[in-house]
Amino acid sequence: MNLTILVPTLDRLILVEKLLKYYIDINFTGDIFILDSSDKTQSIPIKQLLKNINKNNFKYFHVEGWQAEAMKQAYKFIKTKYVIYTGDDDYLLLEGAKNIIEYLEKERKYHSCLGDCMFISKTQINNELFFSSWEYSALRERIEENCEDRFLNFLKNYSVNEYAITEKETFFNSLSYVPEFKNRNLCPTREINDEMLVNAFLTLNTKIKKIKELYLIRTSTAGYVRTPNSKWGIPSNNYEDLRRVRHKRASDNLALKRLNSDFEKSVLYYKNAVKKFLNVKSVDKIKYKLVDDSIDDYYIQQSKVKKNFVNVIFKKLKLFAGKYKIIIKIKRKVFEVLRFIPGISKRIDKVYSINNLMNKDSKYHSSFIKVFSILAKE
Repeated sequence: MNLTILVPTLDRLILVEKLLKYYIDINFTGDIFILDSSDKTQSIPIKQLLKNINKNNFKYFHVEGWQAEAMKQAYKFIKTKYVIYTGDDDYLLLEGAKNIIEYLEKERKYHSCLGDCMFISKTQINNELFFSSWEYSALRERIEENCEDRFLNFLKNYSVNEYAITEKETFFNSLSYVPEFKNRNLCPTREINDEMLVNAFLTLNTKIKKIKELYLIRTSTAGYVRTPNSKWGIPSNNYEDLRRVRHKRASDNLALKRLNSDFEKSVLYYKNAVKKFLNVKSVDKIKYKLVDDSIDDYYIQQSKVKKNFVNVIFKKLKLFAGKYKIIIKIKRKVFEVLRFIPGISKRIDKVYSINNLMNKDSKYHSSFIKVFSILAKE
């Protein structure tokens, strides 16, 4: 298969084990790159796992940095025409991926293509395992003719374009706008460095088609999420500090001042990179200014929403001092249970419901059942 799957991971051996078992079971013939940013104690067993599997198309790389920084380091080793990014808890469906590649080979005006994606969560209630599913809606077509129009619509309706199957050169050209790991200080906010830049420049670089084809299963792996550490973001001891001082003035809070400074620096880096791209494309001045203003509006609006949400939540939690963790746990459990009550949660396309996909008459049954068998195991 003419495809490389890029899988950044950090300290999640169990998930990598499950993922590789799945790709062995479906006899995946493309390349899989495990891009491991774990520290030495965690990286040794992951590297040994790949060695024990002993498949030439399963490749291990020890890398530094967040996922975008990690993927940049894989470029010179990729030999396939197409690439895709997935998490270590995402599963690419073989038939769906093949059909998307066939579409790209036939429709040469497109260099990147998405399909439909399901999100599956499992929870255990009274020793009984339940599964819920919904459509992952952050994958959107971008086929406007001009790059500036695609980008303006991207800001209005965000899309995680890195989940598309994309031609290698287009993908890595978009990644080139992410600073190298050693230069992270140029764009130190992870939200922008690690996700927004690559998705924005994929939008600018190419039209992104979406076809009716189930090709990706994303999963909820709350039980395997590692504690944040300084390599991937804010040091873990800062989280509790930030919670305690949330209500202090920003001028008295060095941690928040640092985060605000990093955020402003990152937005400026992002804006300048987009401007440089548009200058090369000779975009007219009106559209150029509109793009510039739209980036500002996007982050101003985001900041307002986040600030209002945090303030409301923490004001209410102040009434329950010391019990906020219990409240959050209860809320999460309630929502997990509600997902199984008909009519409460938004239903996905019946074609992609778990019940239908488990039916042998379903078009996607043979692909889906291989993923489900991995997820159903404890």
